[in-house]
Amino acid sequence: TAAAPRGSGRTSVWCARRRPRQLMPAAATHEGTKRSPEVAEVPCAKRARGDVAIRWLRVGARTQHHTITVVVVNMAGVEVVRPTLSMDSTVWDVKRKVSEATGIPPWRQQLLLDAQILSGAGVLADVGLQDGASLSLVVSSGSKVVTASGDGLAKVWCSSTGRCLQTLKGHDDCVRTAVFSPDGVEVLTASHDGTAKLWHASSGAC
Repeated sequence: TAAAPRGSGRTSVWCARRRPRQLMPAAATHEGTKRSPEVAEVPCAKRARGDVAIRWLRVGARTQHHTITVVVVNMAGVEVVRPTLSMDSTVWDVKRKVSEATGIPPWRQQLLLDAQILSGAGVLADVGLQDGASLSLVVSSGSKVVTASGDGLAKVWCSSTGRCLQTLKGHDDCVRTAVFSPDGVEVLTASHDGTAKLWHASSGAC
């Protein structure tokens, strides 16, 4: 710090930055200190070092337990795979392990934690997973599309060939909505006739 000569009636206080090296003035009067409006506050080096330490502690808290083991089960409750991954791995990394064990592409997989679908980009340490957590695996139909129509029909199609695989007939009015179940085995339809029906996607049985 540096001060102006005595008798000037005004004192200038200088605070040095570490990066880049420059001096920044702050105006002061005998009645009290007042920061110049055009001058930004510069935290002291000790405060800055403390902030860095806090940030490192936060990162360290995540990586203190370096690995986590999760159990992936199918809809029948049968274990599919039990991978051990680092805490900074993502849900997508779990899907890759499932793909290696089952051959199911990651893009057809949905992993659920307590009925909550986990985002593929989610970091394991941030999505609430703990060591030994159980994830439910849901496999999407992938190559099938279901449509609803005003003629009272819903149809299941092959997305690659465009061929109709199944016609779901049974509603008395136009079908407003048709959706696959998470595993792609069943189709749920809702109609203007006031009913909803659950169908087997392959056989067409209601």
